[in-house]
Amino acid sequence: MNSLWDILSVAIGISFIFLVLSILNSWIQEYVATLFELRARNLADVMQNLLEPGVTGLNGNKRAFEFAREAAVEANQPTAKKKVEKPNQAEVQNEAENPNKLAEQFDEWKESTEEAVQSVKKRFEPSLKLKQLELQQQVLSNLVKNPVKMLYMHPIIHSLSRPDKLPDHLPGNDFTVALLDLLDDIGREGRKSSSSLKITMAHIKTGIDKLVAEGSPLGNRLLPLVYSSQIHVVGKERAGLVEFHKAVSEWYEDTVARGSVWFKRKMQRLGIFSGLILAIVLNADTIGLSNALWHNAVLRNSIVQAAEANANPEQVMSGEEAQQQLTDLSNFGLPIGWVIDADPDNPRALPSTPEGWVAKSIGLLLTGFAISQGSQIWFDLMNRLLNLRPTGASPEEQVSKDKSK
Repeated sequence: MNSLWDILSVAIGISFIFLVLSILNSWIQEYVATLFELRARNLADVMQNLLEPGVTGLNGNKRAFEFAREAAVEANQPTAKKKVEKPNQAEVQNEAENPNKLAEQFDEWKESTEEAVQSVKKRFEPSLKLKQLELQQQVLSNLVKNPVKMLYMHPIIHSLSRPDKLPDHLPGNDFTVALLDLLDDIGREGRKSSSSLKITMAHIKTGIDKLVAEGSPLGNRLLPLVYSSQIHVVGKERAGLVEFHKAVSEWYEDTVARGSVWFKRKMQRLGIFSGLILAIVLNADTIGLSNALWHNAVLRNSIVQAAEANANPEQVMSGEEAQQQLTDLSNFGLPIGWVIDADPDNPRALPSTPEGWVAKSIGLLLTGFAISQGSQIWFDLMNRLLNLRPTGASPEEQVSKDKSK
């Protein structure tokens, strides 16, 4: 027996088994992340960290869905007037013999109508400007109290998500345009009422000054970006707008890069937990699997051949293919799964001694941690081990060929 060959074959087999299990574990992670909207929640935390600098605890998901109850503004009702109807033709004919009475009635109707017109005119002439100022103040107040909610309520951002869901991805340009639009709104005398009106740096700076005056940390964070955008641009109507747009975009991208690190750490913790659960459910004990491969040459060679068939980097296994591979491994005789009433010597049986439980626990922990590292590491290791194998048939295959001659 060639022990070096056997050791290498066992290592290849374990690497292939870990590859299959790690692909299944990644599929479970992705399912959990989608089910609990982990990406959207992480992005909301990034937005809170971005728009609420200095916050002690991140709860962006709650902040994004926090819609405060706003008091309704009652409109001023005009003073009730006595309703005077215009005389119809029949009344005119019936009272034709009394022209003075008819003229008085028409004069009364005309006077009442003019009063009503003047009342409506006085009420609604300043209403548009008043409404714009109310909306501007509302935007400013909400941007100070909950900038995360205001950003997610912006039409550009809101269009990226499904109903009652938060977006799990936010392009940098969309974020920058939405934020600049909000700053421009609160920097004007009223909200923009025409699509021909353009965002200006003057309005943006006024909006930031209002945020600073209200004690908003966001305003204090934006001030350095304004300063940096105005260093080399002077004397233009839209001075520094392009530079400010670029500065805000870089600020956003840097924060999102940190947020991606947070998400990777969360997924790593989830991967370790799900990997351990998967190892326990499948009874994928590293020690037991290694013993099975070492003592069963047929199983060992079958798994090595399966590893060679899946060594092509251009044909990465999917989750469904990994499930089929796991079924094939079980059919090869790999001891995966539990058998409650099996004999103690059966590797699928529950341990019957304290030493057996210790060995089983260590083996399951090793498997859970190994498959939580991702499939790429085991794919690369498997290919390197396959390249170390000498060309030609294995010793077992050569012996079988010699006997057949």
